[in-house]
Amino acid sequence: MSEFFEITVRREDGSEGIQYINIDAVSYAEHDRSRTASTELKVYLNNGYWFTISGPMADDLLYLINTRLCLQFKRNPSAG
Repeated sequence: MSEFFEITVRREDGSEGIQYINIDAVSYAEHDRSRTASTELKVYLNNGYWFTISGPMADDLLYLINTRLCLQFKRNPSAG
């Protein structure tokens, strides 16, 4: 079952709308850890589009990407 998240989109003409993004459509994300004031996340989609998100929503989306899309390999302690 696909999972979607909602973002507010500000268009070039200044209008705003809501966009629903399938979490499976996320190709990768760039996160600038050097900024301490606020989180800014640039998310690239499989279809070539991208968007930038900041603030608390960026933190939530980063958490969602980390928990849903990233594989974490743990070292087997019994392996030498």
